[in-house]
Amino acid sequence: MKLKPWEEIVGWLEEIKDLNGNIIAKISGYSVLLPKYMKKKLEKCKGKKIGILRTDIKGKEYLLRVENGKNN
Repeated sequence: MKLKPWEEIVGWLEEIKDLNGNIIAKISGYSVLLPKYMKKKLEKCKGKKIGILRTDIKGKEYLLRVENGKNN
């Protein structure tokens, strides 16, 4: 799945894979296509609950947040 502008995914980051100049992030069972530059940020977040928001703001197309929730 590819996020549209102002679409967000929230969940547990399970896996990151390279794919033809992009990456696939598996977040709570969903595979999301993201630009390669996100890989470095996401590698620090494996196993954590995250949110990724796609925007239409130049230079800030993808915003990442790490949540402090517990896995219930």
